Amino acid sequence: MKRAITLLVLVSCTTRSSDIDPPPGDDPPSHEFPNACPVQACETGSVVTRADDLVTMINGTTEWLAVSEYSTGCRPASKDVPVTGTITVRGDALAMPAACPYCNPQIFFRLRDQVPGVECVEPEYWFDFMVCRAITVTDTTLRLRTTIFDTHPSEYNYAAIVEVLDSCAAPCAAFTCAASHTCWSTARDYCAFCLAGTNEECACYTETNNFAADGASCSYYISGDLIELGACQAGTCMRD
Repeated sequence: MKRAITLLVLVSCTTRSSDIDPPPGDDPPSHEFPNACPVQACETGSVVTRADDLVTMINGTTEWLAVSEYSTGCRPASKDVPVTGTITVRGDALAMPAACPYCNPQIFFRLRDQVPGVECVEPEYWFDFMVCRAITVTDTTLRLRTTIFDTHPSEYNYAAIVEVLDSCAAPCAAFTCAASHTCWSTARDYCAFCLAGTNEECACYTETNNFAADGASCSYYISGDLIELGACQAGTCMRD
C-alpha cells in the first residue's frame, strides 16, 4: 500500500514577541500537558496455554481504539499475558470489531516491540511498518492493544490491528511512558500517546519536556493523506 500525500504551503518562520532570557538561576517554565496518561499499575492476567484462550481474550475486548498518524491521546496496554508452551493465532480466527467501517476484512497483528518468543507469521509491509497475518508465541509474557488504524487512501480506509507489546516491566529502547509502561520509538509518538499533546505541540517535540527552537520547520498529518507544514514557535507548530 502506498499513501498519496498532499502538502500545504510552508509558512514563513516566526519569532517570539519577547526573547528575554530568564534571570540567572531560574529555569525556563516547563510545557504543561494536562491530559497526560494517568499512572497505570502493572498487572498480570490469566495464563494462556492454547490458541483458543488468546482468541477468546481478544474477541472479548470491547475497546478498539481508533488510531492514525494524526491522532493523539493516551494508549494504554492490556495486563501482562503469560503464555506457556507454543501457540499460533491467526488474524482470520478473530471476530471483526463491530465499529469498523470500510475495514479490511482481514484482522492483522503488529509487533510494536521486539517481544522475546513472538514470531511474525506471513509479514506484510504497510507504509513504514510491518503487519502479520498470524503470530506464533512461545513461553513468554506479552501485552495486547486493539486498534482500528486509518489506512486511507488505500483500498480499505481502515484495518483492525492487534498490537503486540512486551511485558509491563520490560525496558524500552527509546522513549518510555512511565505512566502506562509503554515504549515509543519517536518523540512525536511519545508526545502524542503518553503526554497526549496536540498535533501542533508534538510536531515540535524533541525529547522529554524539550522542544525544537523557534523557527525550526515542522509538519504534522491532519488526515490520512494531508500534511500541514509550518514553523515551531514556543513549542507549537504554527502555520498561516
